[in-house]
Amino acid sequence: LLGKEESCYNPKNPVTFSGKSYAHYKIDKSVAKKAIEDQIQLQLRIRTVQPTGNLLYAAGRIDYNILEIQNGIVQYRFDLGTGEGLVSVSSIYVSDGLWHEIRLEREGNSARLIVDGKHTRSGMAPGVNGILNLQSHDLFFGAEVRPHPSIIGIEDIQRGFIGCMDDLKLSRSHLPLQMNAAAT
Repeated sequence: LLGKEESCYNPKNPVTFSGKSYAHYKIDKSVAKKAIEDQIQLQLRIRTVQPTGNLLYAAGRIDYNILEIQNGIVQYRFDLGTGEGLVSVSSIYVSDGLWHEIRLEREGNSARLIVDGKHTRSGMAPGVNGILNLQSHDLFFGAEVRPHPSIIGIEDIQRGFIGCMDDLKLSRSHLPLQMNAAAT
């Protein structure tokens, strides 16, 4: 957990994630095609001392879209149905307790990650498919959230982010951070 010196206080009112909390958005079908399926433009700021955690999770039966911290670096994993693409920014360690800005841009099967405006990496998913098939249009920030494998109506929350998140924008529109407890 973040100590007093790593608290989320900031004039923009960031949200603290505990590892079992998350923000859930259901994107309207008409918006989803432009904002998630064909492409994505996501921007957020984070602050953490934890080396691992999920920042964005959205998945269909096969396809998925995952922005995460793995061993202190930001990476984006995505599969458009023909295999996983991985973009990893290893030139900066983000689990240092400082604020970092992350921008994710995906157009078709090509993606680019930018951390703090200067650390940039690009990559592609294999194949020629450029559409992310999510079926549900649910976006989760702060954890990997799936239906529980055996209990209907219960969610399985994994790879939870512990830290602060702020200034969340999808397709240049601000998304208000609203929290759901693990039990809801």
